[in-house]
Amino acid sequence: MRTRTIEIDHLLDAVLDASRKIPADVHTKLADYYSRGFTIPSEFFDFLEVFAMGAKKHGSDNWLEMEGSKCSHKDMCASAFRHAAEMSTGQQADHESGLHPALHLAARAVMEYTRRKKGLYTQSDLKDKSMLEYFYDRSLITEGDTDNESS
Repeated sequence: MRTRTIEIDHLLDAVLDASRKIPADVHTKLADYYSRGFTIPSEFFDFLEVFAMGAKKHGSDNWLEMEGSKCSHKDMCASAFRHAAEMSTGQQADHESGLHPALHLAARAVMEYTRRKKGLYTQSDLKDKSMLEYFYDRSLITEGDTDNESS
């Protein structure tokens, strides 16, 4: 089956709306990828629809706020596992959005990765010492505090 591919200029327009400035590093990464002869199927960006629906439900970029709705590590993983389970049973559409569960799984993975890279931790994450170890930020654990407390 042949997949749809799109040119880099159209790709950038599709990924970011016209009101936002394209970060230089994003343009550089996409241009480099494209210049090496790789194609990016347009379906690759379908998961962005999950972000659009989430913005309507929770507010634009809520997931990038320190205490965003359903943004703790445990919430992210619970959602990802739920969508993975839906995929494994052959479910083709999320009950709320109508989008394929794989798109929700991809969105949660990107959100979790981005939050960790930006150092965004919820209070729930900071109370759970095992989560601090997962984040590899041992500077947040008080010296001598080795008990694992779960919230």
